[in-house]
Amino acid sequence: MPEPVYGLRMAGRLEGSRLIRPGTEAGPSFVEFLQEALGRVNRLQVEAEQAAGELVSGDISSLHQLMIKSEEARLALQLTVQVTSKVVEAYQELSRMQI
Repeated sequence: MPEPVYGLRMAGRLEGSRLIRPGTEAGPSFVEFLQEALGRVNRLQVEAEQAAGELVSGDISSLHQLMIKSEEARLALQLTVQVTSKVVEAYQELSRMQI
């Protein structure tokens, strides 16, 4: 006869996509976290475009600042694409599992 497992307890309760742990406040949901992260990536892209426009119009004289903003935006977008690919791969792997 199997013995019961002692020392295990619930990690918390689920409310929508949030895990509420006992004695803690609810943090942002996964959806809110993703929306915030994508908003930051979008903001970096917009700032890089604005900096390029300012350089062309002569409002900004530092090519260095434009390159920094452009590289930040490029890296943020590249990371977003890689994370998206990994999430899709993980979903596909889960969907192939036999239940």
